[in-house]
Amino acid sequence: MPDRVVRNLSLRAKILAVSVGTALLLGTITTVFVRGTLEQALMRQLELRGQALAHHLATTAVAPILTERFLDLVLMIREDQRAAEDIQYIFVLSPRGEVLAHTFDGGFPAALRGAGGPTGMRRLATSGGEVLDISTPLLGGSLGTLRLGMAGV
Repeated sequence: MPDRVVRNLSLRAKILAVSVGTALLLGTITTVFVRGTLEQALMRQLELRGQALAHHLATTAVAPILTERFLDLVLMIREDQRAAEDIQYIFVLSPRGEVLAHTFDGGFPAALRGAGGPTGMRRLATSGGEVLDISTPLLGGSLGTLRLGMAGV
């Protein structure tokens, strides 16, 4: 009789071990799936917010550029950057690639001067982490390009 109890305990222990292992595996798979899904959803929200901000800024930047009030343009983009914590930088390039205005404190980074096309979105690695860089044309590209860097990638 005692041998039979030991065999049953052993079988019960095996079943318990398999059950616990299966539960842990399913929990891990679920966690990875949910995390990936949430990251994709958050990234999509960041992209939509960034595109909306860039489009708004590009629209409001047209008047100061057409009237050549570049100081007003600088003040406007600096105020917009201060208003949104997730905006890392804003800058405006002429159609020839000249910097018309920017929000960098230490001067304009040379690495960003020729990067990117007139429209688009890409991730950039910076010293402060990854940034979603969004390019938006100004007046269809005839006035240049506005670039916006969003943190939170």
